[in-house]
Amino acid sequence: MTDKIKMTILDQDKILTTSLKRLSDMGELGRFEVVNIHEDANICLGQLKNDQSMLVFDLNTKNMEWEKFMEMAGDASPNVQQIVLTKYAEPSLVKKAFVKGARAYISKSESLDGFLAGLESALRGEVYYSENVSPSPRLYKDLILSNMKKSGGMKDNFEVKKQLTEREKEVLQGFVNTLTGKQIADKLYISEQTVAVHKKNIMKKLEVNNTVGLIRLALEKNLV
Repeated sequence: MTDKIKMTILDQDKILTTSLKRLSDMGELGRFEVVNIHEDANICLGQLKNDQSMLVFDLNTKNMEWEKFMEMAGDASPNVQQIVLTKYAEPSLVKKAFVKGARAYISKSESLDGFLAGLESALRGEVYYSENVSPSPRLYKDLILSNMKKSGGMKDNFEVKKQLTEREKEVLQGFVNTLTGKQIADKLYISEQTVAVHKKNIMKKLEVNNTVGLIRLALEKNLV
């Protein structure tokens, strides 16, 4: 009997992870076996073993940015094949994931056969990405517009958060912590005018009109 390829999954989508585990238990994933499922990135890293060949994860990771998660997973288990399974198709994310070491970038709209094909490609040392994950910014724009129509135009936490630069997140954190513009400026070693510019840009990106709305949205979307 061929040894199973052990797989760990990190995803907050319980329906997806439960389905994949059930398919694995039924033998429907072929030679791939789901051995661990996690929602929290830190817990996943703590239990990642060297004998596990594949790590399948969504970019919307809990309690850790996905880029850092990839780096730490690579350090914890250098031989593990890192596979992105996500709904996000933005070319910059696809490129960044491959630069960070992903061996496959699979869309959540992919069929089971497509998912397995991506895993097999990774094992062969090839780079794989789903057909609807395109390096073309124009196609991505079309996909985003289509997804927004389906979801009523609402963006999820990940989509909202990735609009902000690291500095904007730091400024936003200051306002959430009820600091004044001057206090934020002193803490970040920038001018109050620069803080005001960042605040204006954040409010424009998040489509809010005042500080109260900004803080409320930051807390609701877990942006900081």
